[in-house]
Amino acid sequence: MNYDRLSCFIKAAKLQNFSEAARQMYITPQAFGRQISRFEEEIGIALFNRTKNKVTLTYEGEIVYQHIKPLMTALEHEYAAMKRMALNRKGKLTVGILSFLNRPNVISPLMTEIYSQTSIIDVNTHMYEMAEFITAAHTGEIDLGISLINEGMAYFEDYDIICLKTVPAKVVVSLYNKCVIKDTLTEDDLKKMNRIRFNIKSAADNAYTQYPCKEEILVENYATLLAYLNQDEGYAIVSPDMGDAGMEYQTKFLDLPGPPLLFDLALLCRKGEKRQNVLKLITKIKELFE
Repeated sequence: MNYDRLSCFIKAAKLQNFSEAARQMYITPQAFGRQISRFEEEIGIALFNRTKNKVTLTYEGEIVYQHIKPLMTALEHEYAAMKRMALNRKGKLTVGILSFLNRPNVISPLMTEIYSQTSIIDVNTHMYEMAEFITAAHTGEIDLGISLINEGMAYFEDYDIICLKTVPAKVVVSLYNKCVIKDTLTEDDLKKMNRIRFNIKSAADNAYTQYPCKEEILVENYATLLAYLNQDEGYAIVSPDMGDAGMEYQTKFLDLPGPPLLFDLALLCRKGEKRQNVLKLITKIKELFE
């Protein structure tokens, strides 16, 4: 059994696109295709129907996928658990933070508080884009996380979620947008504009979908979202705790029409955490936002 080939098969079955699957696994499409072909040769059946623009699972491929997927998920969880055990024995703490949180009001005080505890615990911090953060949480890479969460976003089942503060979402548009002179947009205003949002595949029922738009533009990172906004390509729905100087000074926040959408600035703590130094840090972080 070759783990890399199994991983390629699972990724291809999920995305039904070899090129995108190869990109996400950081290998060339040619190398990815060879892994799939060798896996098919190993088990002696065709797993995919291949056309010019997409691939789909064959009947046998769907059966293989349904059998292998839970096994691979269980293996990943066990691997993550072993990594956490090793880190805990070394007294290490991995903290994941959304990279586009407001720096002066959120990231700077957080980092100051976190690194004030380095005398009692070995802290390792990582900055993530939203999709990367969700992946890191699901694979067990982080012990503590600082994220923005709304009711439509992915549920982090391995973590206790502590709300640090709750704020209503805002619409953000370019200073060149004709609606910038308004303080509140209407739903008719939104219908005439594209909606720009992060491409979070695990949030199938994202709460943004209750608001109208002309078309959706999905982006992979904050820099791209900000670029689309600055070019007046549409609007985005964001938390006021999101954004660096680029968003604060080149765009305008407006009230959101229709039903309210609340964002939680949330602290994610791995369930079962009992280390006293970590619990002390959690208490300190909570106090920052009281």
